[in-house]
Amino acid sequence: VQGITVSSAPASDAYLTVEVVPGPAAVLAIVQGPSGIVAGSTLSTLVVEVRDAYGNLIKTAFPTVEVAGDDALTTGVIGGSLGVVADSGVATFSNLSLTTAGPWRLIVSAAGLSPDTSALFTVSPAAALALEISAGDGQSGPVGTSLANPL
Repeated sequence: VQGITVSSAPASDAYLTVEVVPGPAAVLAIVQGPSGIVAGSTLSTLVVEVRDAYGNLIKTAFPTVEVAGDDALTTGVIGGSLGVVADSGVATFSNLSLTTAGPWRLIVSAAGLSPDTSALFTVSPAAALALEISAGDGQSGPVGTSLANPL
């Protein structure tokens, strides 16, 4: 245990200024994560901080933070800027989009730092834009039977 002891003569005022200096950059921490969206939409802003081993923000850190999907859940394409340079220890992703429906987690990483993983969120399927019949036009038949030209 480390401490600071300050003593002063009884009749005088004593002032001490203490500056706490964070340790070296060690980990990434998602401080604002994504939430559920509809496929093709832009995610809410993803905010990542560079921190020391004790959780202190490292304002002098400027690594490139990269984002990827957790392929163990859903394999899909992430649109937008996948690499952002941290500004005063904070990387902000504001234009990420996902086109594949399903459960997702995002993983953020940077060289030399421990990665972080977002909480699980869901990408819902987008509404169909069009329905096209390619065969069977004008046919009818009882429910549960095959048509002459299947759809």
